Amino acid sequence: MRSKARKAARSGQWGEAARYYRELCKQRNPSVKDQIQLGHVLKENEDFDAALTTYLHAADTNPHYIDAQRQAGLFLKLRGYRKEAATYFARALAMDGSLSDMHDELRSVGVKDDTARDACHLRGGLTSTEVQGHAPGLLARLRMALSLRQARAAARRKAWPEAENSYRKVLKYAPGQVRFLIQLGHALREQDKADEAVDCYRRALLLTPRDPELYIHLGAALKQQGRIDSALGAYLAAWRLRPGLPAAEREIRAISGDLTDDQIADLSGAYLRMDASAPDASSLASEGGGRRRLVEKPGLDHGQGTIFRFLAGSLAYKE
Repeated sequence: MRSKARKAARSGQWGEAARYYRELCKQRNPSVKDQIQLGHVLKENEDFDAALTTYLHAADTNPHYIDAQRQAGLFLKLRGYRKEAATYFARALAMDGSLSDMHDELRSVGVKDDTARDACHLRGGLTSTEVQGHAPGLLARLRMALSLRQARAAARRKAWPEAENSYRKVLKYAPGQVRFLIQLGHALREQDKADEAVDCYRRALLLTPRDPELYIHLGAALKQQGRIDSALGAYLAAWRLRPGLPAAEREIRAISGDLTDDQIADLSGAYLRMDASAPDASSLASEGGGRRRLVEKPGLDHGQGTIFRFLAGSLAYKE
């Protein structure tokens, strides 16, 4: 079927190619590459609403796949949604900070400094949905068991370089496991490698964007770098997800003074607000008569978020 899809695309038969790629994407575990190719052929067929839905779905369900973030960002930029495009370019950079094309794309949409890019990361997290990471298989667990024991033992001894090396070995076998990314970030922070720790925490946030404690860790690493405004943004994100969180309140007040809860709420809204003149990326695909998608709002606790995603999924299935 994939061969037929490619043959149809090469001959410019975009409708037929889309039909084959749709069938491929209906499989239980569809390939992200097939999803991206479906987006491409839909775009060539000028079915822009469906193309946007496809690109966003590929990016949001495969947050660690760089090209999915790249293609979603490029299409959003093409459609004129520059701020939303910046979010996906920033996600790609969270996985690989050396991507020169993504740095160029961010600058092209007006994100020209670290503080602005940090804000893109935060907005991207707060408007994302959690993705269930795949547990490592039996063989991977056996291979990483020794390194994991060594990492934990080194951390207890505060032998941070040894802990770092061991956690890196663990992540070779379990690259999508949030808890190991966080522990690697902690080991890096203890060695004053705050820039690398920030990268680890951001990679973890791609999978767990609703964990307020993770934003506290991110804020601490940014603060360690001297990026106080960006650290404040991370603490505000943590407070927005869990109002009254002591660690977030303490850090916010240490930076901004003795604010009331209402003032913190106002500051959080001002710092993290999306551009009101443009719809957020999750709802863009509903324009032009396409199917509407419910958008999960920030501030839901874990139980509320689970219920929301169940109801949203039920509605999508019904439609």
